[in-house]
Amino acid sequence: MFSMYVRPEYRSHGVGRALVEKVIAQAEEIGVRQINLQVVAANGTAVRLYESCAFRRFGLEKDSFKHGADYFDVAYYALHVVG
Repeated sequence: MFSMYVRPEYRSHGVGRALVEKVIAQAEEIGVRQINLQVVAANGTAVRLYESCAFRRFGLEKDSFKHGADYFDVAYYALHVVG
């Protein structure tokens, strides 16, 4: 899964969850065995969403990228699809 974004006015309305659940359903339908994603580790809202959808963290890359003067860690997640 790559680059999901929900506009601020639609956040906290289940839009992100619906998108993730749709991706999982489509993956099951076409026989995908695993879905991988990466997320800024400090993005607690996104991390909680993915973890609540059964994604499990398998790695962390410290200071993965720099934006302005700030460095960000990236967490790597995977979901083993049962399909």
